[in-house]
Formats: sequence, structure tokens, C-alpha cells
Amino acid sequence: MGKKYTGPREQIIQQEIRGILNAAGTSFRTWRNNVGSLRRCNCPECRGDHVPVRFGLAEGSADLVGIHNVTITPEMVGHRVGIFLAVEVKTPVGRLSKEQKAWLKTVSDFGGRVEVLRSPDEAVRIVELGGDYAFRG
Repeated sequence: MGKKYTGPREQIIQQEIRGILNAAGTSFRTWRNNVGSLRRCNCPECRGDHVPVRFGLAEGSADLVGIHNVTITPEMVGHRVGIFLAVEVKTPVGRLSKEQKAWLKTVSDFGGRVEVLRSPDEAVRIVELGGDYAFRG
């Protein structure tokens, strides 16, 4: 087994990446996508028989979702279009789950932009490149 990872937690990396992508002057807007479910109510009046509630886009969906505003075809120069953006944040040693890979592939197959980012520096590089992208799982 390799060395234990001792760097920043995924949550900290994610917050920094979101700040970089959403900074003024960039063509990105992202939002946190919390995924999960509530299985029972803990209030004293309840007997725990509430219907489960799921939240988030889908099981395996990205940590950050949003829009990347890009210029389209030469004959439409100056017009802008929003492209769905899915950003999965991992630590340098984190791995995508089977569900995450499937969800990111679906977004990519439908023309969305998919990124798996492991550091704030990677977010800076994407902003500086101005939008060149490809699926990187």
C-alpha cells in the first residue's frame, strides 16, 4: 500500500476550485451539488415512518455543476451559449466511483463539459486556457 495522503481534504480543494471558476471575469458559473438521501425524521413527534427523500442531480453526479459560456460557430461570432459543466473534485489520490464515471460519461456524450480536478491549480489552468477541454477521468 502507498503512502497515506495527508494533504487538504476534498471539501477544502473543492471550495478553492469553485472560487477560482466563479471568479469575476471567468466564463464559468458553478454550484455545489450535494447528493444523498434522508431516511428518517429525528423529530420527537415522528415515529421515523417518513418517505425517504433523495437530493442532488443523480447518484454519482459531480460535486460541482454549472455553465461554461462559450462562443460558437464562425457565422455566429459574438453570440454566446451556455454549456453544462460537471466538475468532480478529488484529492490527488482519490478515485472516481463506477457511478461517477458513468454520470460524467453521460454528460460528455450529450455535449457537456466534464472535468475531474484534483487541485486549485488545475482550475486556474482551465480558466487560463479559456475553454479547451476533453473528458479526463
